[in-house]
Amino acid sequence: MPLSSCSMTPISTAPSKGGLLSKFRNAGQTCVCTNRIIVQSGIHDAFIDRFASKVSRLRVGSGTEPGVEQGPLIDEHAVRKVEELLQDATTKGATGATGGHRYSMGGLFFESTVVRDASVEMRVMKEEIFGPVAPVFRSRKKKQSRLPMIRNLGWQDISTLKTWPGPIVSPNVWNTAWWGSRPGRRDTALRNAG
Repeated sequence: MPLSSCSMTPISTAPSKGGLLSKFRNAGQTCVCTNRIIVQSGIHDAFIDRFASKVSRLRVGSGTEPGVEQGPLIDEHAVRKVEELLQDATTKGATGATGGHRYSMGGLFFESTVVRDASVEMRVMKEEIFGPVAPVFRSRKKKQSRLPMIRNLGWQDISTLKTWPGPIVSPNVWNTAWWGSRPGRRDTALRNAG
C-alpha cells in the first residue's frame, strides 16, 4: 500500500505523525502499513530529508519500556527478509537515507530505515515488506497511476483534496494528518469504493 505526497503537501508538516505511524507501527508488521512512499519530484529531496530525520529519531526497544515507538520483528525469518529486500534495492541503485541494519541491541530489532532512489525494478516496490523499511520513489508524473488497496495521501487540510493532480482511483483514501488506528477509535475512509 502506498503513501503519496505532492507539492500541495506543506513540507513543514510532511510527513505527518500519521505518515510515520502508517509505516512504522508495530515495526511495519501490520496489514495496513504503508509499503512504499511516492513523492512528486519537486518536493522529493526536501521530503526525504525531513522524513529520514524524523525516522532516525524513532525510539527502538521493548514495548514494555516507556516512550518506545518501534519494537522487534516477529522472528529471524522476518529480519532476513528485510535484509534481502535491502540488498536487492542496493544492488539496483538505491541508497540508504537512514537505518538499514540490524539494531545494535541485537535480537530481532532492526533499525528504522528509509531507502532513497527506489525504483519499480526493486523488490521493495513490488512486495509487502512487513518490516521497518520505507522506500521512497520519486514520481515525475503529475497524475498518479491506479494503485491497489488503501492510498494514504499527505495533506493537512481536507480542502486540498479538491486540487489533487488527477483522479484518485483507489478503494480507500486516508488523510495522513489524522489517519491511524488507536484503541477506542473507529477509522473511517474518506472515500470507499468497496
